[in-house]
Amino acid sequence: MRCRLYAPLNGAATLIAFFIFLFSGVLTAWGEDRGLLYVVHIVPKTVGIFTPDPESSKMVGTIPVGNVPLNIAISPNGKWLAVSHREPSGETPDVVWIIAGGKKEVVRKIDIYLTRYRERGEIFLLFSNDGEKLYVVDSFTRFLDVIRTSDWRLIKKVTLGIHPQNPLLSRDGRNLYVPNLYSREILIIDVEKDKVVDSVKVQGLPSAVALSRDEKTLYIADAENHRVIFIDTTSRGVIKTVSVGSSPQNIILADGFLYVLNTYSNTLSIIDTRTRENIKNIGIGILPQKMTYDPNGKRLYVVSQDTSISVVDTARKERLKSIGTDITPMGIVYAPY
Repeated sequence: MRCRLYAPLNGAATLIAFFIFLFSGVLTAWGEDRGLLYVVHIVPKTVGIFTPDPESSKMVGTIPVGNVPLNIAISPNGKWLAVSHREPSGETPDVVWIIAGGKKEVVRKIDIYLTRYRERGEIFLLFSNDGEKLYVVDSFTRFLDVIRTSDWRLIKKVTLGIHPQNPLLSRDGRNLYVPNLYSREILIIDVEKDKVVDSVKVQGLPSAVALSRDEKTLYIADAENHRVIFIDTTSRGVIKTVSVGSSPQNIILADGFLYVLNTYSNTLSIIDTRTRENIKNIGIGILPQKMTYDPNGKRLYVVSQDTSISVVDTARKERLKSIGTDITPMGIVYAPY
């Protein structure tokens, strides 16, 4: 076995080594928080790129994305960003624009045709766990459009209920849960067959869903009764209902806590899933729209109509300093480096 011997460091080399060690620790600490926030703005029709640290955040770039952009999704590998559009009366078929994550530029426009003068609704986006499909849910046309990401072609249309909302994938990626607001139900779609296989009826207006890690409990935001409903996924029975703020529109499960975004009370409710109690309500900005979660930094980012991104420390359950945005921010997604 060959051994390599190192000569002792002289004074200058020792000092340099010390500073390398010191700054490597700083860079490691910064690296834990590294990533980017992509924010969709209706005005000025761009995706703004922000650094996520509230103390030093700044906009580091913009990507023009056409008329009336609404929502954004990121592929599991971070390679693609998808931005949805709501063109008036279906005049333009290119509903989804694809951005290359590395280049940060639009590389594809996906056409989903409508009858002339038919109106589009809010369009929600979600990539499959393997990144091979992009799911597009239109709240007005009541379709789930399945896009194949290898060539960005529409391969399937699935009929949904009345006013479908933001979809959710199960952890294993086998089932897609789609809340249908005015049908008062959650549709369950087998993603291998791209077919509705089951449904869960709701006594209220289901606006968003989350699923427990063991997939035994479905959490449903009820916009009509201002509550979250806990449902047993086997028996379909209601386990518990928990009151939150006015018109809950989004819900995220993170580290055993549900974060519920209440648009018309301008609050974020925090529910402990173990005790099934609402433990805290945080003021979160005027007309909060969407939120995204950074699991490594333990931070939740909420975009609101008061041109702000509210930053919530989920470890301490506290709101930190907000980040300013352009006019009319709508969608947001966190992308790790």
